[in-house]
Amino acid sequence: MERTPQECFEKLLNAYSHNYDLTRDVETEEGGSFPAMAHYFLRDEHYLVRRDKQFYATEQHDYTYFHVADHLDAAGAKALTERTLKAGLAAIHPHKEHMSSFVTLVVLAETIDPEAKKVLKKTRFHKNYRLALHGWMEYHIAAMECSTRTFLSNPAGRGARKTLEANFGPKLPWRRSASETKIMKEGECFHERISTSHHQRRCAARRLCALWPLAVQAVGRRRA
Repeated sequence: MERTPQECFEKLLNAYSHNYDLTRDVETEEGGSFPAMAHYFLRDEHYLVRRDKQFYATEQHDYTYFHVADHLDAAGAKALTERTLKAGLAAIHPHKEHMSSFVTLVVLAETIDPEAKKVLKKTRFHKNYRLALHGWMEYHIAAMECSTRTFLSNPAGRGARKTLEANFGPKLPWRRSASETKIMKEGECFHERISTSHHQRRCAARRLCALWPLAVQAVGRRRA
């Protein structure tokens, strides 16, 4: 059964609602709007000996913006990616416990021009906050051309693309990898935690180096 972009959008929102907080009709400071935005938040706390002695904590965010259209051309794709990135950057508030934030654009269009597909695939953005001591962000893009049921993404957006494939693609068995968690059931959302990436290991090492003197002081005071 063929679905319109709007029908696909409603089904996709239902999938995201299992793990994300949804907000409809989101206005941006630049004057544009999105039919919906989904926000994912995860906080991990680590303790030293006892729970009242918090060693450090990390926070992860994913700000996913949705765009629904009958047709997307190259100029529209470029303007859309720029507007989404600005909105996502404005939503990020880095601090010492912030580890990572993803800004994600999900496009559902009946048809997408070949040049627009190239724009979506080639758009990349990555930013470190205070040399990654206050975390980092990355720009994810995924799209589906509803008329042909084809999917695409930029290199960082493969997780969002797999969510589209899980809900609208052919039902094929998926394989698990050690560093990814894939949700295979239709109607659920794939969320990728890059906990084993080289960059995050480097960020964790920097945090531990910064916190180690505090830990030594805390243990010394406890022994005294």
